[in-house]
Amino acid sequence: MVETNPTLGSIETSTAQKRRFASESLDFNVRDSNFVKLFPDLVELQKERLNQRRAAAEVNGLAGLSSINDMNSPSGTLGGDLESAEMMKACLALGVAVLSLVVAFSLF
Repeated sequence: MVETNPTLGSIETSTAQKRRFASESLDFNVRDSNFVKLFPDLVELQKERLNQRRAAAEVNGLAGLSSINDMNSPSGTLGGDLESAEMMKACLALGVAVLSLVVAFSLF
């Protein structure tokens, strides 16, 4: 994890990018329903952080932050949306089917 040697399939990022990804990882993970089930303590920690951001935004007069708005999502998983995930899977399956037909008919 802390090595900088390139490996098969790895990407190179700057230290700043790695720090940014690390700081945003909890925001991303709390949108996953499995993560919410497995790590409820981290979800609570994120809720507390978002409440602190909301309070700071109100004090500073800033309009809503997108991550704060995610907490109020109807799914109850801080932005996780099962229907859109299922739609994405269906579109992917349709795309694979179309691609396989194109390849099959281009061989003849």
